[in-house]
Formats: sequence, structure tokens, C-alpha cells
Amino acid sequence: VLRNIAKQHGVAGMYRGLRPTLLGIVPEAGITYGSFDLFKRNMLISKRTRIARQRSGNAAATAADATDVKLAAWEGIMCGIAAALLGQSSSYPLETLGRRAALGAAASGVAAAGPRA
Repeated sequence: VLRNIAKQHGVAGMYRGLRPTLLGIVPEAGITYGSFDLFKRNMLISKRTRIARQRSGNAAATAADATDVKLAAWEGIMCGIAAALLGQSSSYPLETLGRRAALGAAASGVAAAGPRA
């Protein structure tokens, strides 16, 4: 298959579909890491506010009153899962385009070679 692609499309045919794939990596990483930080920060603020209100019995207590509170490991994992799902689902269309372009080059190479006996 590689020989047929190289014969028909040249060396550039080997890298067909690379551009959409690379264009999908940058937004996916940015969305994943950015949303992880956002989810983690919001969850921590919510947890600190809840605990501060429980400690003081005051409904007006804020997250600043419970700065010693940290997220549990499972809470950080949940933030990571949500961020990964968001990043992957937003970049999947570009990844699909890259695969289709790459498979298009491979399929045309196989079709030109014909079936092997």
C-alpha cells in the first residue's frame, strides 16, 4: 500500500491528512487544559463556600473563609474526565477530516494496485 501511495501521490501522499490532524491537536489541548482549570477552580470555590457556611453557620460565608480546603482526588479526576470529554468532542470533526483524507490516499493506492492473488 505504501509503495502504491508513493507512486501515485509521491512522498506528499504519505502525509495527506496531516494538516487537519495537527489543526485539531492545538484546539483540543487548549480546550482540555483550559476547561480542566476552569472546572477545578469552580469546584474548589463551591466546596470551600459550602464548608465555610457549614463551619460558621452563616449563609454569607465565602470561599475565602475556608482556604485550607482542598479537592479530593476523585474530584480532580472528575474534572479531568469532563475536560477530556469536552476537548475530544470539540476536536473530533477535525480528526475525522484528517483520517478521511489519509484513508482517501490509501484507498486510491489500493484501488490502483488491484486485488492480489
